[in-house]
Amino acid sequence: MNAVMDFPSDSWFWRLVQGAMLRAEETLAPPQVDAYAEERALAREVARNPDSFQVLYQRYYERILNFFYRRVRERDVAEDLTSQVFLSALEYLAATERDLPFRPWLYRVATNAWISYERKKLRWGERIMAEVGRWLGTQPVPTPSQALHERERIVLVRRALMNLPPLYREPILLRCDEELSDAEIGEALDLTPGSVRSRISRGMALLRSQIQPLLEEKPEERTHG
Repeated sequence: MNAVMDFPSDSWFWRLVQGAMLRAEETLAPPQVDAYAEERALAREVARNPDSFQVLYQRYYERILNFFYRRVRERDVAEDLTSQVFLSALEYLAATERDLPFRPWLYRVATNAWISYERKKLRWGERIMAEVGRWLGTQPVPTPSQALHERERIVLVRRALMNLPPLYREPILLRCDEELSDAEIGEALDLTPGSVRSRISRGMALLRSQIQPLLEEKPEERTHG
């Protein structure tokens, strides 16, 4: 039976995920009514006054840069992709007046740019599987009783997270790294809020199933098993 699993914010698993710089849903403030009003107005204004885009650019540059850096782990590549996203956004908004919720729309542009980059440049599945295989094959995974170093926890969770299927990985990253709401993630990935919650819950269940055996496995079992 494949049940959708929820993880309470005080569980060991959520604490571990939070140690990898991810946040549980319960920690996020509920979206406010018409939270996008100012940014909608700025986006519309770009068609008449391109300088209006500077406000949005300064507000979101670091967020989008971090969005890419978490994925590629290369600063120059992340900067190039960030520049492409903002150039595309400026060109789109400058063409004609657009009434849109800027934040989730910008993350949709960034997500599409990342998917395009992934397909063209990374051969994602092979690259990640090879990295995980090398790491697991050369480094023993300590157990909780051996007082894991925080960095080891982060590496373990992060690599397992990035190895999830994209339909689970992307909503989790947008929730936990970017702190988007269900509605914003839905806007970015063209999903309903209910589908977002379901994918995050199922993705976290899958992530837990992958991580827990590694944490519980003894180093000698890993070496000689």
